[in-house]
Order: sequence, then structure tokens, then C-alpha cells
Amino acid sequence: MPPLRDRLPDVLGIQRESLELHRSRIGDPVHDKTGSSTNMGAGAARFVGVAEFVLNGDAESFRQLLTESVSLTLALFDRAQASDSVSASYLSLIRYQSVLDALAVGRFDLADRFATLLRGRESLDRSQVHKFDRMIAYSLLAVLGHDPNSADHTANFIDYCSAKGNQSYTGYAVALDAIRQRDSQLLLDGLNAIIKSHRRLASSGIFNLKADELLCVWGLAICNLARHKGLKLDFDHELIPATLMETV
Repeated sequence: MPPLRDRLPDVLGIQRESLELHRSRIGDPVHDKTGSSTNMGAGAARFVGVAEFVLNGDAESFRQLLTESVSLTLALFDRAQASDSVSASYLSLIRYQSVLDALAVGRFDLADRFATLLRGRESLDRSQVHKFDRMIAYSLLAVLGHDPNSADHTANFIDYCSAKGNQSYTGYAVALDAIRQRDSQLLLDGLNAIIKSHRRLASSGIFNLKADELLCVWGLAICNLARHKGLKLDFDHELIPATLMETV
């Protein structure tokens, strides 16, 4: 299969159609009974937003569509709290990824709201969520929410990343710990490690066949969170462009 970048115009067209279809089905008692159309609409909005920036440099669409994606996912939690029949698979700790999306577009209000919903789910999701996802989620939520145990969480994540097969994630662990410590140089070390490992994660890892192959949304989220926490940061890369970073 050709690389995603080569296929991106065609895939973008397909995802635009998917987004419109699922937007029209949100709230439908048949198609969205368990939240499937809302969930798929959120995924399509995210892909289209990233692709619009990669292909057309459209930063505004990137921000609007990732905000829509996060808002749709939050709506699933709202429905579940109202005793709706939303599938539990849409409500797990894996939604830390939506926290990262919110941070990537500077919607710290949505990130905080999501973090509040996810805290306390650790024990519920232990058997259902991969250890990597638990490690990064615990660290992210702790650093975002001033958790007094944040040092323990980031230390555990760094330790996890030192094991064979996990080293490609080290940059994320280091960068989150740098934000916790308010260490700008350590943050740069973490970001450089993120960039160095991105190609590997895009070709055969967590970002394979996703829009994240072409834009490091999680790295952008880390940068915005660092700036939001008061760290000085001068960083620009094709995968984490300064033009998308929020000013604070």
C-alpha cells in the first residue's frame, strides 16, 4: 500500500463524506443508539482536521475540527451519565487521547473537563486498557491536574519506557516529567526524542495508518501544556509546527 501522504487527498475525501454522514446520524435512535455514529463522527472530524492542515495549511480547520472531535466524545460521557445506553468501550481510560487532542488545539477547558471524567477510572480499566495507555494516561492526568502523586506517575512511565520494546515512547515520558519539574531543557530533550521516534511509531507503531503519521498531534499537545504551565519553549519542526502552538 502506498504511504498515507501519497493517498491523503483521496482518503481526505472519503473521511469528509464519513464526517457528514455521521453528523447527520448523531442522536438517531437506530444508528447512534450506543453512540457509534457520535464516536465515528469524532474520529472522522479529527482525521479531516489534521489532513486539512497537512495538505492545505489550514490551521483554523485543524482547531475547529479537533474541537468538534473532542466535544463529540465528551457528549458520549454526558449521555452515559444520563443513563443512556452508550457502549462502555467508548468511555474507557483510552480517552486520554481526547485530552491530548484538546491540548493540541489549546482547549484547556475541555482538557480539564475530560481529565475530571477520567480520574478514578484507573482501577475500572486496568484489565481492559493496554499498559502503555495506562502509563501515559496516569502521567498526563497527574501533570495536568496538579496531582500530588505526579512524580510517582511520571517515574513509573519513565521506568516503563526503559524496558525493551518501549523505548520509542521515552520522549513522552521525559517531556511530561519535564513539565512536572518545570525544566525547559529536559522538555527539549523529550521533544527531540519524540521527533526521533516518530517515524518508527508511524511506520509500525501506535500512529500507523493514522493521520498522526503526518503530524505529531501528541507532541503539539505536550508543547501547549508546557506553555500553559509557564515553561518557556522555543521549538519548531515539520511534525510539531510552531504555527499551531497556542500563545499564552
